[in-house]
Amino acid sequence: MTQASIFRYRWFFFLLFLFHRETASGQELPKPRLTAVPLHDQTITIDGVLEEPVWQSAEAATGFVDKEPIAGTPSAAESSVRVAYDLNNLYIAADLRDPDPSLVYADERQRDALLDRSDSFGVLIDPYHDHQTGFFFETNPLSAMSDALISQDGGKVERDWDGLWQVASRRTATGWTAEFRIPLSTLRFQPGVSQIWGMQFRRRVPHLKEVSFWGPVARDQGAFQLSLSGHLTGVEATRQEHRLSIKPYGKGSYQLSRTDARDAWEIDYDAGGDLRYKFRTNLTLDLTYNTDFAETEADLFQINLTRFPLFFPEKREFFLEGKNFYDFGLSGRVQPFFSRRIGLARGEVVPIVGGAKLTGKAGPYGIGALAMQTESDEGVGLPAERFGVVRLTRDLGLRSNVGLIATDRAARGESERQTLGFDTTLAPNEHFSADGFWARTGGEEEEAPGQAHYQEALWSDPFWRINVSHLRVDERFDPALGFVQ
Repeated sequence: MTQASIFRYRWFFFLLFLFHRETASGQELPKPRLTAVPLHDQTITIDGVLEEPVWQSAEAATGFVDKEPIAGTPSAAESSVRVAYDLNNLYIAADLRDPDPSLVYADERQRDALLDRSDSFGVLIDPYHDHQTGFFFETNPLSAMSDALISQDGGKVERDWDGLWQVASRRTATGWTAEFRIPLSTLRFQPGVSQIWGMQFRRRVPHLKEVSFWGPVARDQGAFQLSLSGHLTGVEATRQEHRLSIKPYGKGSYQLSRTDARDAWEIDYDAGGDLRYKFRTNLTLDLTYNTDFAETEADLFQINLTRFPLFFPEKREFFLEGKNFYDFGLSGRVQPFFSRRIGLARGEVVPIVGGAKLTGKAGPYGIGALAMQTESDEGVGLPAERFGVVRLTRDLGLRSNVGLIATDRAARGESERQTLGFDTTLAPNEHFSADGFWARTGGEEEEAPGQAHYQEALWSDPFWRINVSHLRVDERFDPALGFVQ
């Protein structure tokens, strides 16, 4: 290591120590709390009409605080939100009043559309209450559905994720209402009694130029920052329904060829499927055989005029589910694991024979393990390959963690290529964070391994935002199962 590198690392850790001393004694504001009501013999119809008895008696989350236009001021639009649950579902009712109901506006119905121009209401749920993994559900007065998978305390937002849920909205004489049903099977959580979940509500009122939150969010803080959420108590989700799900598929075709001599039938058929099993330990096992991605959304067309590869996000459901458990590195820049390396090559689909994936949390440990096998494809000149990934993380308090990743890729008749990496995030409070990673790549036939490392320190408050970062990727760093731009 050169003298300049040693100085850089010493300076980085000195900065970390300095900010930690200055902030470790700081106290955060108390979080708002809301108690969820159990539904015993009651049923809720998702129609946007909040007439069920539970919505009249349940405790309400009120007192929304603006982030815009003036952070910290009470919202001019009154909002009240109530939460209930049964063995299978979480229910949320929002009564969203407006000083001038005639100005309530919505123009979007498309799934996963950005609702920035509409009046909108969003729910952010952190079932583990670890500030690392969350689920976001949003709607507008037209009952549009938009959702996302949140990770890294709001640092990553995966809008390609599509959860199973239901919502209905309705305009009223005082504004509008929204009613949600979110199956517990859509959420990942640790079954048990007397749970505390992270919960955040966000409301947008365009004609007032207002964006308000239940748990206050300063102007310098992110809208998806899980650590700013309030607390949902009273949830006693002791089991998850639909622990086993099977999704088979089959397809076939036939063609009649007629010649002078005889008629010939050509028949082509294929079958496969996916299986998912949720263990009581809060881990999820996914199995796939002869994987079919026919229903996957196509990539957006892009023209590349640079010498750098284009980054296309993952859209395949099998790889999207639990994707946050494999996060490592800088998305779109340096990633030791990039799932699009499996089953895709040169823009063509490579047949996947099968695979298995295990994801979830066991106490403070996050687990992601994956093994896949592809067929050879003479059309694109690819041999059969096997892929393996192991990703482990360990929470250190509510905002900090350490982790490692290991990947392996081997083609038939060729040597294996591996990647090994370690990362950490240290965040003693909501203002300061420091994170970094180190990774190396290598193979049996390579003379020297390639390395990449990254360090970043960030201070953010209502008056200052200071960011210092350093990234180094040497020319030999080539993750066979990753992405480097």
